[in-house]
Amino acid sequence: MMFSTLKKDLRQLYREKRNGIAAEAIRQQSEIIADRLCGWLSDYPHIRCIHSFLPSESKKEVDTFIILRQIREAFPLLKIAVPRIGAGDRVLSHHVFDAATDLVSNRWGIPEPADSEEISVDEIDAVLLPLLIFDKSGHRVGYGGGFYDAFLAVCRTDTRKIGLCIFDPVEIISDTGPHDIRMDVCITPSHVWDFTG
Repeated sequence: MMFSTLKKDLRQLYREKRNGIAAEAIRQQSEIIADRLCGWLSDYPHIRCIHSFLPSESKKEVDTFIILRQIREAFPLLKIAVPRIGAGDRVLSHHVFDAATDLVSNRWGIPEPADSEEISVDEIDAVLLPLLIFDKSGHRVGYGGGFYDAFLAVCRTDTRKIGLCIFDPVEIISDTGPHDIRMDVCITPSHVWDFTG
């Protein structure tokens, strides 16, 4: 069966596919992704600060609470940062996330830190990226808000960009452009897809 390779169509298709997955299956797949990510991180001891999105239950995203808990256990010295969306400007700020961090839901139902130390983008060595689907070249389809494209554009050039996805890739996303920043790696339950080679 042929399907469109345009972002808007892939966004709709994979949003529907993900909505059809049971919460327990998301949890199990997130645990597998956590194992794969921790294995990948063990090869990169220079990563001292990792930035992660926090999951929206309504979007059935990869459960990064599971992943961050496992990272904390495996790499206790690794600093974890999470985003907060600025009121009105739709720009992300970045904050320390530890056991003492209080979370509140923003207007989109996404958890974010109520009040924790803000960190500079320059401190961030790796970013865990939310997405719906990706292609075999490392391009991703997000939710269309542009938050992460803007964030990645100001990250250091050596900051590792790591996608987390329930699904394996499509062959190609046909309408990528110069503003689309490729991932270095995308981790799925079945594989670690490396796009750096």
